[in-house]
Amino acid sequence: MEPTRTISPGIVVEQQKLELKRSISLFHCVSLMCSVTGHVSVFVAPTAILKYTGSIGLSLILWVFGGIMNLFLALCFTELGITPFYMDCEPNDSAVRLFAIWILVTFVAVNCVYVKFVTKVQSVLTFTKLLALLLIIICGAISLLQDGSANLSEPWEGTESKPFTVAMSLFFSVFTYGGWQIVTNLLEEVKDPGRDLPRAVYWSLSIIIVEFTMANLAYYVVLSKSEIMQSTTVALLFFERFYPPLKPVISILVALTAIGVLNCSILGHSRIPFAASRNGQAPLLFSMISTKFMTPWPAIFLLTVWSIAMLLSGALFTMIELVSLFSILLSLSVVVTLLYLRWKEPDMPRPYKSSFRTSLKRTDTILANA
Repeated sequence: MEPTRTISPGIVVEQQKLELKRSISLFHCVSLMCSVTGHVSVFVAPTAILKYTGSIGLSLILWVFGGIMNLFLALCFTELGITPFYMDCEPNDSAVRLFAIWILVTFVAVNCVYVKFVTKVQSVLTFTKLLALLLIIICGAISLLQDGSANLSEPWEGTESKPFTVAMSLFFSVFTYGGWQIVTNLLEEVKDPGRDLPRAVYWSLSIIIVEFTMANLAYYVVLSKSEIMQSTTVALLFFERFYPPLKPVISILVALTAIGVLNCSILGHSRIPFAASRNGQAPLLFSMISTKFMTPWPAIFLLTVWSIAMLLSGALFTMIELVSLFSILLSLSVVVTLLYLRWKEPDMPRPYKSSFRTSLKRTDTILANA
């Protein structure tokens, strides 16, 4: 029933609740999650896990383990979210930042105008990420057939046994897959969240786990351990060794992937101040929606100003470190809240219910990393 308001005796006005439009389908959920999960880490920085594990074999195991742990956590977020309760030359740094701001402002403008168009564009940008990973995997397979697997002859050589070092590798393996959480911020705009979100979690994370693991295996076929550990752009080094003319291709694909991640982040993270404002936890301004385009303009503008400030201040990596800590606390609070509600409200209607063992396993992992 629509809320009503009496303005004078005998005159009652119906008030329509202003809400975000439900325009995100299952396909769009999968597309968003595939694009944003892991960001571009698999192309530039698989070095950290190898550095801490010391061996190819253990690093590949942890790539799979980290993906599975994120799958478990995503299912916990899903249940809680839909449960009804509360080139070689170095470019000029300034030019790079200005170019980044231009891309940011462009996609902010698009996100302000039409969410449905944004999700369609995102489907194309997601394809560039999957294509880049597939290209790496195919090139690795070709190299394996042509030159053999000398780099994989001793996969367990150099394996670390120190508990702290292994724990750090575990931390990187889990958080390398970060980013999928933004989809839970879009629940109000998903057409059927109870049905589509669990499916999107299973499909997208399964795709990403397989492709990330196979891409890392391809890296190990072409590159030595020392080359990977010394590189900050592993994907470019991979193609430099395999077939240099493909370097511009992978550069373009990775750049488009990064733009896709930005697009997802604008779409998802802007909904946090919007939701907080509606719940009375942030200024009322950020709960306002454009009546023409049905998108939260003030919340998007807030995110834009903050992003530009981080970009120009040079404090981006400090921010990343703080976000990593926040991510641990957030994940722990979600799992603990889920367990508490299972205990206190066992009969609460739940469109989706994750495995109880999943929640406990994820809690143990988070506490170990913390």
